[in-house]
Amino acid sequence: ATRTQVITVVDTQAPVIGSAGEDATIECTATPSFTAPTASDACGGSTVRLLSDETAAGTCANNYTRTKTWDAIDNCGNTSATRTQTITVQDTQAPAIGSAGADATIECTATPSFTAPTASDACGTSTVRLLSDETAAGTCANNYTRTVTWDAIDNCGNTSATRTQVITVVDTQAPAIGSAGEDATIECTATPSFTAPTASDAC
Repeated sequence: ATRTQVITVVDTQAPVIGSAGEDATIECTATPSFTAPTASDACGGSTVRLLSDETAAGTCANNYTRTKTWDAIDNCGNTSATRTQTITVQDTQAPAIGSAGADATIECTATPSFTAPTASDACGTSTVRLLSDETAAGTCANNYTRTVTWDAIDNCGNTSATRTQVITVVDTQAPAIGSAGEDATIECTATPSFTAPTASDAC
């Protein structure tokens, strides 16, 4: 008679999955770089799968967190645990601010003219802000100093150094004086009469 023995071979063991890249925090000027895990299976091949790639907004436009998640699957559909790598992107660098207009001394007949600095940011836009516009009196009514100060701020609230332009207004021009009355010769019976000149000042 015949005798039969049946051996059924099954694969119920999940692949062994390694570690993904380490979590990291980088500046917004850098590009997130991910390292997927590797995997092996005792009975055959395995495939590492990217399950998700999610980005979560941060507190400002240039701050965010990106997370990738993987697992491994073998030929029989057994799946491993998941592995995750998170890259946090942040903007901690202040904008670069240029120079304001040059300081100057002008006559009081001229009008102070100010040139604000320009600014740029490595990760996005920046705004130049007028911080103050102050006038200090000089030694007379027509002499004064006007000082304007700016800085720059980016989308994440990082602020640059300040830039200042100072315009000093002076009055060094003499008034314009007209003519006095004409010289004259009179008799001693008359009373001398004088006509004072008039004057004007540009400031």
